[in-house]
Amino acid sequence: CLDKPTRAALAALWLHDAQKEHASVPAFSRISWMLAAVGAPAELLEGAHKAALEEIEHTRLCFALAAGYEGRSHSVEAMPDLLLGMDFGDDPLITLAVESLGDGCLLEDYNADVAAACAVTCREPVTRSVLETIAVEERSHADFSWAVLEWLLARDRVRIAPAIDAALTKLQAYPRPTAVSGDKQALIDLADADALLAHGRLPDSRWAALWTERLALTAARVRTLLHEDASARAA
Repeated sequence: CLDKPTRAALAALWLHDAQKEHASVPAFSRISWMLAAVGAPAELLEGAHKAALEEIEHTRLCFALAAGYEGRSHSVEAMPDLLLGMDFGDDPLITLAVESLGDGCLLEDYNADVAAACAVTCREPVTRSVLETIAVEERSHADFSWAVLEWLLARDRVRIAPAIDAALTKLQAYPRPTAVSGDKQALIDLADADALLAHGRLPDSRWAALWTERLALTAARVRTLLHEDASARAA
């Protein structure tokens, strides 16, 4: 039986995740728009839309879990900045490459890492099932982003490879997603830490460790991708 502070903390954590998942929906729609603009193949357009639809379902699942813990429903927050339009920069191919690296290859793989690690600790079957689903689908979103990078390199390596290489040097500065927003930390501190783990919620210190690991893995994969692409063209 969960005490009231722990229930409140779990609800806050799942609401935090719900809003992040919701924000990913227009992000993938933006990617789809850019892909269409630069003449990307149908399978990449399909991948972007599939990811957006899965993020919608993730949002619903997170809201449902929050409602289960707190006993009341919630809805998404408005994103009025979307009405300002989309800025694709001076070179949409480079914008697509840089955003795919950070927001897709790095972030989506990291989201999968976190969800998978949370599922391992989770002892509540319904929550564990949600986490496992999110982990698998977030990993597929990362795979899609890597496919976008590969396509961009194949299309115009002269422009794209230097842009990816430059973005790689800035990857360490990419803002790390946190387990909870700062204004909710006091609420989390009141909860039973063991119960949070049993319900699939890892402390932010674990998120930070996973981030460090994912940064290194992403950087290594980018370097390999650039090297393999250069070698293939030289052969």
